[in-house]
Amino acid sequence: MPDSGSRTVGRIAKLLEAVVLSDEPQRLVEIVSALDAPSSSVHLLLQELRKSGLVEMFSDKRYGPGPALISLAFQVVSREHIVDLAQPYMEQLMRRAGEDVYLARPDNGSMIYVNRVRSSGGLSLDIPLGSPRPLHATSVGQLYLAFSPEARARIWDAVPLTPITDRTLTSRESLEVRLAEVANRGWAWTDRENHRGVVAIAAPVWNRDGKFLAAISVSMSNPSSWSQIDEMAEFLTAACDQLSAELRGA
Repeated sequence: MPDSGSRTVGRIAKLLEAVVLSDEPQRLVEIVSALDAPSSSVHLLLQELRKSGLVEMFSDKRYGPGPALISLAFQVVSREHIVDLAQPYMEQLMRRAGEDVYLARPDNGSMIYVNRVRSSGGLSLDIPLGSPRPLHATSVGQLYLAFSPEARARIWDAVPLTPITDRTLTSRESLEVRLAEVANRGWAWTDRENHRGVVAIAAPVWNRDGKFLAAISVSMSNPSSWSQIDEMAEFLTAACDQLSAELRGA
């Protein structure tokens, strides 16, 4: 026999399935019938799910998906489709920069590259997809720390400040200063901090709720001037803003 905890989880799963898969909001009696559970138990579950925003009750006392559930579903879809949606923007950036372009997204408190568009010439670092990137030494990692306050609070003490080159930031104070600059500027760049002779620029991609979803980065070999970096960053940020708008359905 299942214990009460597993029975409750099962009922929640069936309840959410009932309100999501229905073509229209459901009355309490209809949800009770779908769950084959006592009306009082279903009503209590609905009230708790309403508090968390997973279920919404409308004026006619029918229930449907709440804003939190819709947001979660949208983020799942965004994560699944961002590789395909980002592809044309990355190809455009590759043609503009003449360098490899990477797409990275958060994964268990780290950043991993999930796609890459190779250039026919220029710099090729051949970084493997799926491998965690050092958060303190990469443009995508610093972007993640700067724009994901909840994740940062959770993982900050676990970020190893291991020197990778002689320019890697290895103190909390210097990294804090850098992250404040990134947040103020809106994009990140690292100057030979992860690879010697390489400047990397990254810009954020936002989800529908305006939260950090992913990053696109371009690496440049010894750019000749700050204006070259600034010009590339402006082009990269514009591409990421367009991708963010597409993800929002704008």
